[in-house]
Parts: sequence; structure tokens; C-alpha cells
Amino acid sequence: MRPYPPRLGVIALAAALALTGTACVPKKKKSRKRGGGATAGASPSRPALGGARPMAAGPVTKVGKAFVIKPDSTSKAIVSLDSYRTLPVRSGTAFPPENGAFTVFSIRIKALRGTVHYNPLYLKLRTLDGTVLDSTDGNAPYVRLASETGPGDIPQGRLISTAIVMDARMRPGTRLHYTSVLRQVVATWRL
Repeated sequence: MRPYPPRLGVIALAAALALTGTACVPKKKKSRKRGGGATAGASPSRPALGGARPMAAGPVTKVGKAFVIKPDSTSKAIVSLDSYRTLPVRSGTAFPPENGAFTVFSIRIKALRGTVHYNPLYLKLRTLDGTVLDSTDGNAPYVRLASETGPGDIPQGRLISTAIVMDARMRPGTRLHYTSVLRQVVATWRL
């Protein structure tokens, strides 16, 4: 003989799981700190730096140079480096730049033919001493901008505008390379 009807057991189990599930989810609190946080409130002029408040952004250096690239046999695109700027961070921050500053590159890509595959890791920065950096080096992964675009496909006729952050101080003669899926350099900007 059962001490309770089978339906009551299922209902009690469902209620217990529902109560446990809602009790374990932490409530979001509004932060009273200025300049902190992950991506909320971040923009190209106000980046979120893991709780760090950036100092005044460096001047914007206009580049405006575009290349027609053929990343593979079925696609063709225009990739343009519009500008770059440096974001120095105050000392004592949680994730300071390892190479002196965070540099933000403003890139536009328009697919002319076929589907163009895009990934922020296709952009490589070659410093004067030959070191090659990308957006995962140093503390750059901790800097999030609202205008960043993750990897994906760009259909024919579409244009994306994105920002890529690298942990690197810009010096004259530094080069920015755009590479294909096969890591072949298809465009180079001398900065």
C-alpha cells in the first residue's frame, strides 16, 4: 500500500525542483561603481575594463585604407581599417595592459561575393621587434567594447563594423595584418 497517490508524488517533486531552481539563481544587483562591469554600458568611448576606469582615450588616428581581399576561392570582400586609438588605464587596475596600453582598431568588412568568414583572430599586429599579437594576447580579452563583433559569416552584400582590442602600445612602423582562414596575410596596414 502506498502512503500517497502517484500523481501527488510527481507534483511534489516538480514543486520541490521549481523552488530549488529559483532559490539557487542569484539575483542581479545594480552596481554603484562607475566604469566597472563586463559589457553593460561599454562603448567605444567608455570601455569596460574589468572594474578599471580608463584614463582619457588617446587621439584617434584616422587610417581609412581599404583592400579588396579574396580570403578563399568563393568569396571576395573589402576590408577597411578606419582608425585606431590607444586606451591607457590607470595604475592599480585589476587587469592592466601588459604591453603599456590597449589599442582599439575600428574595422569594416563588406562581402562583395559569396559568404565571407570573419573572426577577430584574423587580425594580427606585428610589432617592431617582430612579435605577433592578436586579440587574445596579454590582458586584451578582459577589455570588452559594445562595438565588438564575434566570429561569424558575412553574407554577400552585407557590411559589418567592429572594434578589435589588442594589448599593444602603438609605435611608428607597427603593422596590422588581416589573414585568411589558412593564416595567409591578405592585407597589411603600416601604422
